[in-house]
This record gives sequence, C-alpha cells and structure tokens, in this order.
Amino acid sequence: LLKRIYQESTEMKAAGGLPKDTFVYSLTNGQLFTEEYAKLFVKHGVGVSISIDGPKHINDTHRITKQRTSPFAKAAQAYHLAKQHGVDVGLSTTLTQEVVDNFDETLDFFIDDLGFRECITLFILHYTPCFTVEPTYYEKAALCIIKAHERFSALGITEDSMQKKIGAFSGRAPILAECGANGGT
Repeated sequence: LLKRIYQESTEMKAAGGLPKDTFVYSLTNGQLFTEEYAKLFVKHGVGVSISIDGPKHINDTHRITKQRTSPFAKAAQAYHLAKQHGVDVGLSTTLTQEVVDNFDETLDFFIDDLGFRECITLFILHYTPCFTVEPTYYEKAALCIIKAHERFSALGITEDSMQKKIGAFSGRAPILAECGANGGT
C-alpha cells in the first residue's frame, strides 16, 4: 500500500495534479511499525506521524487495543525506530480531557522523556458521544495549543495546529474541521 501511495502521488506530481513539493506522510498508532517499514519509508521519502497522547497512564485512557492491552510501548518504540532510521517523524496527539487536564505533564513527557524535537499536531476533539468533556474543555484545549506553541517554538519544534490557525487567520480562511479524517485541513 505504501509503495502504491508513493507511486500514485509521484505520478500526480508529474502530471500537475499535486504540487511538486507535496510530501507524503503516514499516520499510524505504531503497532505494526517495524524496521522494514522504517527502511521503506526512508527509501520512498515518506514521513510518519505516530499517535501518542502523552505518558502511558494518560495515553492508555482512550488508546487501548482490541485485545484490551496498552499500545503505548509499541507506539514509543515505533517513534524511536523511525528516528533511528532517519524517517521524517512527528507526533499526532488528541487533546482528550485527560491530556488537557494533565497538559504540563504531557508536554514534559514529550520533550524530556520521549526526547521529541520534531513536528507535532494537537487535535481538539470534535463533538462525539464517545467522549465526555467538561463545559470548559474547548477553551482549555485552545489554551493548551497556545501553551504548546510557545514552549515548542522556544525549542525550535513546530506545532502544526497553531501554524494552521495562524495561516487561516492571516489568510482570512476558516478551518471547518481540524482533522483530515473529518475532511478538514
């Protein structure tokens, strides 16, 4: 599948259907990411974003496998494996209520424990009956993104969510949905 995606995006660039500087990025929970995949990603110039929502006890609040086990160790291993092989790697983090409530701990984990120094995307939850959030969730989540942007910028780390919002604001173009899976930007 990865080879096919790379091949099709390369053909679309050549035909003018995509900008020449389009970069292919894969989003994964890391459960099946292996050294073989890391080498394949490097060979084809594909980046990867690993879904991790913070330290194990926060991450595992909502990210549990079908077998009811923790995906945390494999996700962290996938992140380190991708870095070790030179894959352009980032993090994808959903700002669940637990992440928002423990945001300083989460940021410390990413920077100090995981050694994160690349690009991160922080996703605010859209309404879903699967998640219960407190009435002030959206305001607190927005403040978390601002805090992350300030802290990461000081370290030279890109926080993608804030960059999109700055671009939308300066270009006077609203973002209707933040997550690509929802059809947004």
